[in-house]
Amino acid sequence: MTTNERVLALVERELRKNPELTSADLRVKAAKIDPDVGELNGRQFHARYTIQARKRLPKSPGATRRKKPAARKTKPRKAGRVRRLIKRGARSASTGDDAAAQILAGVYQDKSTELNEAVKEAFERAVDADSLKKMNALLATLDEQTQAMRRI
Repeated sequence: MTTNERVLALVERELRKNPELTSADLRVKAAKIDPDVGELNGRQFHARYTIQARKRLPKSPGATRRKKPAARKTKPRKAGRVRRLIKRGARSASTGDDAAAQILAGVYQDKSTELNEAVKEAFERAVDADSLKKMNALLATLDEQTQAMRRI
């Protein structure tokens, strides 16, 4: 059965008068114009006539979805600022120029080794547990920490 334009016009006209009308009320009125419409079930009538008529109606000012605000344009941060400082400190430490750089490079190396060991142990525990949930949680935590470290 195709869409009856007379029924669609009726539904549209009734919705203009009263947008709160239900599909059941509209179906009763439409069945008076075209008896074949009475044979449609509620879902069919709603899809074929009510939704189409509502699409044709002009939108009220508050009825539309709000657009997301545009992303603010910000100056990009210099990625790896801390890493560059550490590498610079490690280079100058190798030449013996700066005691602070040596300390910084040593701390970085110690923390890097500790972090690698902790990640390795966490993976081993997750694999030994044979739990997909634990593995997903571990990977999510690692992703979060990686993002946090990149922001530094």
